[in-house]
Amino acid sequence: MGLVLPFGDRGIERYVYRVEEGDVIAIPRGVPTWWYNDGNERTELVGIADTSSGERPGYVQPFALVGGKEEREFGSVLRGFDREILARAWDVDEQTVTRLLESQNGTGIVRVREGIEIPEATEGEGNTFFGEFVYRVKRSRADVRVERGGELHVVNRNKLAVLEHLNLGMTCVKLEPNAMCAPGWSVNAHKVIYVVRGSGRIQIVRDNGEQALDTEVREGSLLVIPRSFPSAKIAGSDGIDYLTVLTSDMPLVQFLAGRNSVFKGIPSEVVARSFNIDEDLEMKMREKRCEEAIILPSGSGRERERRRRRKGDKDEPHYHYSMVDASNEFLQIDLGF
Repeated sequence: MGLVLPFGDRGIERYVYRVEEGDVIAIPRGVPTWWYNDGNERTELVGIADTSSGERPGYVQPFALVGGKEEREFGSVLRGFDREILARAWDVDEQTVTRLLESQNGTGIVRVREGIEIPEATEGEGNTFFGEFVYRVKRSRADVRVERGGELHVVNRNKLAVLEHLNLGMTCVKLEPNAMCAPGWSVNAHKVIYVVRGSGRIQIVRDNGEQALDTEVREGSLLVIPRSFPSAKIAGSDGIDYLTVLTSDMPLVQFLAGRNSVFKGIPSEVVARSFNIDEDLEMKMREKRCEEAIILPSGSGRERERRRRRKGDKDEPHYHYSMVDASNEFLQIDLGF
């Protein structure tokens, strides 16, 4: 993948990346990109763009620099200029301009001659304005890892600084069979969820308590969850992998279950009176899921305890929460979406 940034010497500073499965790639608005698959396998990309400040909000409006001699919807923007203008700008004759504009019929994705030589990856050397554009999820440590539950990677501006220019963030979630991502809602971002592998179930609730959606999802499913709409995700029998793009470079989330549940941040007496239950029942509920957070493995607490005893790791933690460097201080934070 190559990028062309709006500054620097184009003949010297070239930004070429070798990208692979699992990479998160953040591209600022208006930055030209090119892609080339030099392998023997099909490459699939999932792209999500923020259109809120575009000419037509809700519509993605990319434009091509080359190709599309007969394409009306996605042809090169060069076709809109008079050939005399382009000839003057490039200091060539109009015959050369015609050849450039009419030699490539394809647009978007095209096949090229075999043996094409692509420049070696530079990994963005010398770029100090945007920082890096690629975050390699598969080479990084998970922010949350739960035995028999799954793992969660969070990609925010602390890990990929360019996201601050896009005001977007991302999470990559892998749930083991029948595990759950705790019910919760995003405080400051809308969500776009795309299922990469497996299957499961997602429930979404409106602010008035009505169920907005209860649906089965599988590979290729895409859905949107508005800000402050609580939701729960449950993996099917074969597990589920999904990614979530959020409309904030530092998204915040509240949960309704687990160690970091909002109910555990409210005094026991207040919770009991609010539910109109006795405090014994409230304490019984409070003691549940006192270790697990964000990703909840399947089975009851007793079943999970028996499994740990059989493995001989009763006293060993079966979850991991990362320490994230923020403002030169190490803070323990609960991350997840």
